[in-house]
Amino acid sequence: MALKLLLIRLRTKQISGSCLIRSLFLEYPMQKKNKMSRWELLKSQLNNLEPEEFHTAVENQSDGILIDCRKASEVAQGKIPGAINVDYLAPDFWEQIEHLDPQQTYFVYCRSGRRSIRTCTLMQNGGFSRVFNLNGGLNAWIDQFGMDSLINEDSCLDEG
Repeated sequence: MALKLLLIRLRTKQISGSCLIRSLFLEYPMQKKNKMSRWELLKSQLNNLEPEEFHTAVENQSDGILIDCRKASEVAQGKIPGAINVDYLAPDFWEQIEHLDPQQTYFVYCRSGRRSIRTCTLMQNGGFSRVFNLNGGLNAWIDQFGMDSLINEDSCLDEG
């Protein structure tokens, strides 16, 4: 209940993101047996989809936007077809996010799921209501669909 109140206060700009994080650390003790870790707590607030669900949702949402939040050098090694790159670690990350339409549907992934969880959390806190995270990231996608399901950045240049 306290977490929901904190998130409401954050969304209505009654507290800052850093105050929310401090509150989470004070309110929720370190992980104990049968208790949820802070990381799991943050993740539980998101729309997490397994690779098969993620693939189906992307296919069924024709106007959805697929975001790869890895570094450009990682994207060049292979990405899910149709993904745009919004590097979570780039200095202009938030500026790129602010140029997106918060009314659209977004499907977000990274390599392992950690950067995409952070990206989805920031997007939700920034007013984006339809944001979906690929649980386990590209690693889980590859386990499910194989490397052949990816395209290399070089092949994108040939499409244009």
